[in-house]
Parts: sequence; C-alpha cells; structure tokens
Amino acid sequence: MNKRKKARKEPRASTAHPSAHAAEVKSPAQPLAHSSQIRMIIPGGLVYQLPLPSGVPPYDRPRRAHLHVLKEASVLASIPRSELSAIIASLAATYARAAYHESRFFELRRELDKRRENMPGEILWDNLIEYVHFELQAFAGASRMLLDELVYLIARRHGIPSNRAKKKPWETSDLVQRSRAAECDVQEVRLLASKASWFGTLNAYRNSFFHHGWRHGSGHFPLDDVRPTAASPVSNGLLVPDKASLGGRSKPFEWTWTQKVTVDDVAREIRVGTEEFLTGLLESLWSTPPPPPGSAPLSEYPNLLVVLAKPAFIETPRAIYLPFFSSRDRGLAFQLFAKDPRLELVDVPVSSAVIGQRALTVSLSGLEKNEIYPGVEFVEAVLDPEASGGWVNVQAAARIRIPLRELWAAKVHCPVSIPVSDLERAWVWRSSLMRDWDA
Repeated sequence: MNKRKKARKEPRASTAHPSAHAAEVKSPAQPLAHSSQIRMIIPGGLVYQLPLPSGVPPYDRPRRAHLHVLKEASVLASIPRSELSAIIASLAATYARAAYHESRFFELRRELDKRRENMPGEILWDNLIEYVHFELQAFAGASRMLLDELVYLIARRHGIPSNRAKKKPWETSDLVQRSRAAECDVQEVRLLASKASWFGTLNAYRNSFFHHGWRHGSGHFPLDDVRPTAASPVSNGLLVPDKASLGGRSKPFEWTWTQKVTVDDVAREIRVGTEEFLTGLLESLWSTPPPPPGSAPLSEYPNLLVVLAKPAFIETPRAIYLPFFSSRDRGLAFQLFAKDPRLELVDVPVSSAVIGQRALTVSLSGLEKNEIYPGVEFVEAVLDPEASGGWVNVQAAARIRIPLRELWAAKVHCPVSIPVSDLERAWVWRSSLMRDWDA
C-alpha cells in the first residue's frame, strides 16, 4: 500500500545520526549468502531447507500428494468445495501422521537390534522397548482414523448427508464386520470389506492400545533365536498377544501368546493393507492417478516458508519512502499509517539468514504495479522519520537509498536486506494479512 503525497521540491536529506544503523543495501541482484539453505525466492517470501531433528522424515511420502489430488477428483465433485477441502487436508495430515509414527517405529526397532551387539549376555530389560510399542500404537491409531475419514468421504460421495455420514450404519467397523445396510452396499465399501483380515488386525490392536490396556515383555531377542526364553512374552518385548484374544474388551490378564506374532508382523500388515486399500480406492475405483513426482532432488526439498514484511510506503515526485521505526511506540505514533484500518504494525527481526550478516530484510514485491512518478530514482528507507510540509522536509535517524534500477534489474521480488549494527528489530506498517483456510 502506498500513500501518495504531493511535494513542492525535492525532500531535504538530513545528516545521519552518529549511530546510523545501516551503511548500504545489499543489491537484490547479488547472490544470496547461505544459498545452500535458501531453496527458492517467491514474491514476498523465502523458502528454506533447514536441518530436521532426529526422527522427523525429511520429506513427505508421495501418497500424501496423491491424497491432495482428490480435491479435483470428478467423483467427489458433488461434495461442497469448502467441506471437501477441509476433509482432504485432514485426510492427508492423518496419513502423514501414520507414516511418521511408522518411520519412527522402525527407527527405534532397528536401534533395539544394534543395542544387542557386543553385549556379554542376553538383555533382560531395555527401557527402549516401551517406546517402540508407543510408536506402534500411534501408527495403528492414525491408520485407523484414516479409514474413518475415508468412510465419511465415501458416504458423502454417495449423497449421504453430513450428519448421517458420521454415525451408524456408516461406522467403519460395522461396514466390515457386520451385515451392511442397503445404502452402504457400494463398491468402495465392498473393497474395504474384502480386506477384512487386514482390518481385523488393525482394529484389534488399535482398540487394545487405546481402549483396553497393554502389556509387553521387558527384553528382546533376535527373531531367529530358538531359546525358550525368546519365546516367552514376559522376557521378549517384541512379542504381542494373539489377535483372537484381544476381542470382547478383554484385559491384559486374559490374553494369550501362542501365535508368536511380533511387533514387526503387526506393523508390516497394517502398512501393506493400508496401501493396498488406498491404491484400489484412489486409482481403480476413483480413477485418480498419483501426481508426477517433482523435479527437485529429494535431498533439496524445502521445509520452511518465511513471509517477508512488505512495508507500506509514501510516494513523492522525487522519492519513495519506506518508514521504519526503532520501537513499537514510535510506529504507533506515526499517524499517517496508524489511522488506516487496512494496515497493521509488525516487527521485522534482524537476521543473518539471507545475506550472511545481520540485516533487516523486507520485500518490495508489488512495487512495480504502482504508477510511479517519472522523476523517482530511489526508494529511501528512513528510520524514525519526522516530516513537515507534507513530506517535503524529512528528518530521520538514518536513511538508505535503494536505486530503482537495481530493483527493476532484480525483478523486484528479490528480498531487500539492510545491514544493521545496533538494532535487534524494527517495526513497519504493512497491509493486514488475514487468511482463510482455503487460501
């Protein structure tokens, strides 16, 4: 947003305060420092790739992008756009949550095997085994919720009102394990019911994990260990109770352990069955193929989007002014902007993540769309400005001139960084950034 002011003569430049905060503006046309982390420059923002904590996947599985394609699927066109968008976003996030916990499960599971290496005897107790089970439980819970969300989507696709699609006869367990109502006898539900064995495993362990309690052993053994101790559920925490004994709201003291099913077996069956169902539903029944993969290498996938402030400015026949303020109170006292309900006062932190040194970084994207006076050659960043005579005489603690020719050469969307020495942040007025869920 600009505030255009008429001026009788060129604004008078004042002498900078001895503690001037900036000496120059790095040209947007110059290469950015730390470019190995900045993966993309977009109008008004920067896209980064930053190191992730241990256990966090570096990128999403392709299936998540596949689920987002459903927003445009013709078979779901009858569902209101806002509802479909919200359900698909939740569905994709639920899938990502399941994939995250599965990945974490296998990461910890591999660690169990490593911890046995070079041990002088068998492991009677390992506190890590408990966290392996926690991740398996979270994986099963998210996978089961994924089905509930898909069943809701199936019901809505077949014209079932939203309030009825959330309850009987459209409850997931009923569709698979009991006789179906006539309205539920559709091809998607028949596909789900054809995978009753997989659903039975997922449902039995998920229900026990979340509703009936849990029990597991304290140690762990190689899967090919034939010693009797390795077959004992008390000693071997890799063993899980028999699926058949988990029904009927049974409690841990009622379970049996004769089948020697392991955490690996349960995790593998959940994943394979889920992917098979999704492939059959999305690609076969709904004719929605997965989107093509992106062109960027997986090692360069970004994971952080930073929105840069776009300062409101004042245009005169000789210069465009970008007012910066050293405190929030000074910004609020700037009545020319403070009285405009379309603007908000925001802080701009000093950061070295763009040009490799401490700087205030903003965006001037959109400036090129304004009708700029022919005589304007510079954009002037002014700190704590005070003006008299309608911005004819401008006093400022510091000012930096940014040649317009540099902005046009950089195609404007490049960030503008102003190096500073003794500021931690500054405040600017900008257009309010109110967003909607579908934005």
